[in-house]
Amino acid sequence: MKVLFAAVCLALAPASAHAQVPDTRDGLLNAIAEQARALPDGPSGDARRAQLGHIEADADAADSPAALARARGEFNLWLGSPDDMAAAAAGRQRALNAALNTVGALNGSAAPRFDAAAFAAAAPPAPASAAAAPVMPAGRAQSSEPPLPPPSRDSFSLDRLKSYLDHTWITDAVIHSVEEIKNDVAGFGHLLSGFAGSCYYGAKWLLIKTGVLPPEVQAPEQIGKIGIGSADAYMMDSALKRDPALQARLHVRRLDLATVKNSDAGLIPPKTIFVFDRGCAHMSQTAGHIEVTLPREKIVDLKAAAFYNVRYEGRKYKPELQSDQILNCSDGCALRTMAFLRTYGRAQCLNAYVPVVDAAPQALP
Repeated sequence: MKVLFAAVCLALAPASAHAQVPDTRDGLLNAIAEQARALPDGPSGDARRAQLGHIEADADAADSPAALARARGEFNLWLGSPDDMAAAAAGRQRALNAALNTVGALNGSAAPRFDAAAFAAAAPPAPASAAAAPVMPAGRAQSSEPPLPPPSRDSFSLDRLKSYLDHTWITDAVIHSVEEIKNDVAGFGHLLSGFAGSCYYGAKWLLIKTGVLPPEVQAPEQIGKIGIGSADAYMMDSALKRDPALQARLHVRRLDLATVKNSDAGLIPPKTIFVFDRGCAHMSQTAGHIEVTLPREKIVDLKAAAFYNVRYEGRKYKPELQSDQILNCSDGCALRTMAFLRTYGRAQCLNAYVPVVDAAPQALP
């Protein structure tokens, strides 16, 4: 197991060709700030500045030398080009998927028992050269899985998509930043702290800060730039079904919830988007409802006040996540059972969009 982990981390080492960044957190943050100040105004500069913002958040939240090294690797890649960053992210995800599949098989379980958070913090992203020609351990062959299906108005079964699900971790910095955003639409409360007044507002911030929405969308009010209505939650689903090209831009595919069993709850990746139509499951008759999946492990970091309707004798307690549940949040959080999600998925008033990667996994011989 240790040999496998070391091999994967070696494949993900940063490119030495990029400029070196000081080893201290302050040195890295200062270097990021200098680059941000030097960027020109306009769409191109804004997009690059947005990328720097994500890197800065990771550097600022780094709580270990490994996490700081990862942020430094991201910054080194940024100094190259946006294409380098995209290729590196794809290469890193391929390696992560391979490790997850391998460790799951070695444990004798279809569900991988691999600490994705520790893996993500252990190594910086791969350089473009590694993404173009990933290291393949001896005795492994390319998967014979069919390619990722193209974006479509139709939904796909979990079995058809699960080899391509993007399980990229959501950092603590992202969660904390969303928790601290005041809901200017509602005029009160904070997001992820229960009934702040606008689920769509909270979901858009989550999708912005986790990189699901493209760089030109820097605030919830700007989602119209990519052809998605900004007023009500149901508009997200309407746009993604109307224009499958948007699914490609967000790197998502529509999941057929009827094909997801109770035991599959742990396979639903972070950043999955659930959109309830107007009136579906007793949600708003005018706006519908939207939620975004967080990593299951994040439940320990959330306060009881973050959850909808979990009162007992006048006090509020944080619920415990069961094996058939997933953790969904927007302007508050809820534990959704797969039975609940299947019911409304079959009723065709709830749609789910899972994050995907284009690269096929590597298969064991």
